[in-house]
Amino acid sequence: MKKNSRKNYFGKTARGRGEDDFYYLCFTKLPPKDVKVDLAELNKYPAYISEAELKPMALIDIRLAIEEFQETQNPIYLMSTFVSALDAGVYPPLFTLEYISEAFRKYAKAFGKRSLDHFLGLKTRRGENSLIKARALELRDGELCFDIFRLKTWFKFSDEKAVELVWNKFSNSDWNKTVLKLKTIGQDRMLKIYQKRKNGFRGMEDILNRVPPQRRKEILETFSPK
Repeated sequence: MKKNSRKNYFGKTARGRGEDDFYYLCFTKLPPKDVKVDLAELNKYPAYISEAELKPMALIDIRLAIEEFQETQNPIYLMSTFVSALDAGVYPPLFTLEYISEAFRKYAKAFGKRSLDHFLGLKTRRGENSLIKARALELRDGELCFDIFRLKTWFKFSDEKAVELVWNKFSNSDWNKTVLKLKTIGQDRMLKIYQKRKNGFRGMEDILNRVPPQRRKEILETFSPK
């Protein structure tokens, strides 16, 4: 993993990263819940683990949230990184804790003159899309692009074939369950978005290839017409 600066920690931006800029993550495991560990045995339990020890889909959730936060600076993605890491049984990456710590520090010094939302970066100027709506659109498009990417990785589909399968599943689903009135997306637009964003998934093939063949088959079946 690259060190010394936040930029290097993430590598180059997700959209323009080269093949040699892929980075690896390490994590600190959460302590076991409701388990008493004898102090003499404590050192036998390694605190640090590599990304290879996480479940593939959990690791991908964390990676994608990190990439999107770096690309957009939308703190909603930072929250996603935080939550995904805890769900995976590891501490959130240090940059998330530093970001939250700095927001808390500034909020404490402000003595109520500004809201915590302001220091967390959750406030937007009048006339701008809310960060929640921007996050919802990014999440939708990111999930669609990831579905395209994993179908191509596992089954060697063309861009067009993978987009067709993903779009058919998307268009037949009740995807817009929020009150944000998000605009739908057509098949041609989905292909353009994927071609623009696909470099952001570079380096994830090895993670996806850890998914067992039977699980891959089950996922493919979810894209087949009922």
